[in-house]
Amino acid sequence: MRLSSTYPLLAAAAVALMQGGGAAPAAAAQDGSGAYEEIRRAVPADRGAPMAAPSGYRISPQDLLDIRVFQEAELSGPVRVGADGSIRLPHVGNIKISGKSPDAAAEAIATRLKGGYLVNPQVTVAVLAFARKSVSVLGQVSKPDFLELPSDKPMTLLQAIARVGGFTRIANTKKVILRRGERILEVNARDIARGEASDVVLKDGDIIQVNESIF
Repeated sequence: MRLSSTYPLLAAAAVALMQGGGAAPAAAAQDGSGAYEEIRRAVPADRGAPMAAPSGYRISPQDLLDIRVFQEAELSGPVRVGADGSIRLPHVGNIKISGKSPDAAAEAIATRLKGGYLVNPQVTVAVLAFARKSVSVLGQVSKPDFLELPSDKPMTLLQAIARVGGFTRIANTKKVILRRGERILEVNARDIARGEASDVVLKDGDIIQVNESIF
């Protein structure tokens, strides 16, 4: 049940966009809120059905979400999570949801909407598209490249090296450099391959550098 309604232009703009309209309504383009533009940027040309998030998945910056508020069209639709991990919704402003499960994010949104706009909001959150996360594999490997990390399972250091064709003949496999932000780790890939050490699960932005072996 709605307590107030002061944002009709957003709904009109979103409906026009979803129906393939070539231009936003003039009033929506001039209302000063930038809401129409936010929705336009959030909707990809090939948008599809929500994806099933892996068990235990936590929302990340740049994920594209499908937010649905029961009987509230102006609050429902695709929203991109910002780089700061938050989304912006009419009437309630920014909501931090990065690190939350989709269900927990829905609860956080509902809690904010209860603060004066809706009496009993029913909110669902689903993932339309996962943010692209990647690592770099450089140096003495067959085909140095950028690799996209899968969204449904982890990728390890040895798996990444295998994806780029493996080590070259002169690679120093005993001292592979893993750069993670400001940290620099030395990994003995030979020991991992022999089962004498644990493989390293990669994170977004990791850089794997394989240097030449010095004889």
